[in-house]
Amino acid sequence: MVNGNENFYTDLDTIPIYNFRKCIKGDLKFMFEDKKGLITSLITEKWDKLYNEYCRLTASNETANYYLLIKDISFLESRLLIAPALANNLLHSKESERVDVIKELSEWKLKINVNKNIGDEVAKTLKILNNSKNLLKRKIEEYEAIKSKNENENGVSIQAQCIMINRYLGIKPDIHRDSVIMWLEYFNEISKIKTNKDNE
Repeated sequence: MVNGNENFYTDLDTIPIYNFRKCIKGDLKFMFEDKKGLITSLITEKWDKLYNEYCRLTASNETANYYLLIKDISFLESRLLIAPALANNLLHSKESERVDVIKELSEWKLKINVNKNIGDEVAKTLKILNNSKNLLKRKIEEYEAIKSKNENENGVSIQAQCIMINRYLGIKPDIHRDSVIMWLEYFNEISKIKTNKDNE
């Protein structure tokens, strides 16, 4: 369902397949019905739950690894954009204003020891961020390798899937309305039809 207060999708019965595929590619604004919501830790948690449920239903470990890489890349890229500004803010803020900045840095997995010199702690944080550029590069390379392999092996676009659904089931699917669950059911039915044809 779409959460009434926040207007984001909370289950596979309601999120359209189009939105889901956009989220898979790392564009989590498609978790929102109006595509205008703020991407917070709550949204990434909800997305993780949706994606884990999808992996459970489709039972694909390689798919899980692929999307875990997307999540890691998105996190690292966002951290590299946001954390340096937070660290700079920490250096130039009053001691009484530092609590929120330290908390936010902690959410980006960057710990600041308030009992140590703040300048040294910021320098340590910036070094960690610099080192994470190499990690990001490795994850992007791994992601690109899996993506290339998947495109070569199962490069079935969503448009091709629509044609297949129409051919086998006589249904004209709507990628902007049909939920992920509905999409999986279409392909369950197609699989049954193919099995029956093979047994004839």
